[in-house]
Amino acid sequence: MSDNARRFCFASGPVRGEWVNLSESFHTVIRQHRYPPEKAHVLGELLCVAVLLTSTMKFEGEMTVQLETTGAISTLVAKCSHEFRIRGFMDWNREASPEAVEQSFDQGKLVVTVKGADNTILYQSMVPLEGCRVSAALEHYFVQSEQVPTRFWLVVSETQVVGLMLQRLPMKAGESAEQAEHLWEEVCHLTETVKPEELSTWDLETLIKKMYAEHDVELFESRKVWFGCTCSVERMEQAVFTLEPVESKLLMEQGGTVDVTCQYCGKSYGFDAIALKRIFAKQAKKNKKAK
Repeated sequence: MSDNARRFCFASGPVRGEWVNLSESFHTVIRQHRYPPEKAHVLGELLCVAVLLTSTMKFEGEMTVQLETTGAISTLVAKCSHEFRIRGFMDWNREASPEAVEQSFDQGKLVVTVKGADNTILYQSMVPLEGCRVSAALEHYFVQSEQVPTRFWLVVSETQVVGLMLQRLPMKAGESAEQAEHLWEEVCHLTETVKPEELSTWDLETLIKKMYAEHDVELFESRKVWFGCTCSVERMEQAVFTLEPVESKLLMEQGGTVDVTCQYCGKSYGFDAIALKRIFAKQAKKNKKAK
């Protein structure tokens, strides 16, 4: 199965599903950072969730799902654009045990941010972490901030990440609350019966036939998911000036160089004294115009 996302809906009531499979894009992220298996597992789950949530966006922009904890994994970030371009990274204690990684989710916060095409923040919500799995943290997030009943099923193997999300949507005029609740409970129960190995190996058509045989389910077109980084010389020049202005200026005066590495793709950018002078001159010109 290629990297893709796909939506499905139930004709009998207000329940929507999103399904995603990541293989090549997932491995691209992992290879660039050489994450060990237990860390790769967690990042794979969050990348999958970012795609699932992006599938619900109705405008151009980018979804960011970020975990900040006081445990072995201090920061974990996954991003997905409306074009389904994904990227992600994590900061962690390299000496931490797999058990410590699991316990990272006991304390901290989950932040979901949506930016528009012009990079302005359209929505941001933050909730405390509860539970030691990404799926548990996300379900708690929806209970606390969205008030939309949402369930996640995530499976990560050495070769791929597969995720399924169900959401109970607001009822339309004329729909029965009792029937909607019954459908939601039934669909969630049926999904719980699927084994992890089945979720990771069956395509969506097979899953739907096996899980929801008694229901009329509408499948939507598949959308390709791909890895893509947005780093550039211009962005890294801004990082040099913004993050390390004093140190960079000192190195410029001493004829030294500054090396900046992209957190997402691992690409390194080097700026010698001449480049640093150009960066500071450009910024000084911008500041003068701003006045």
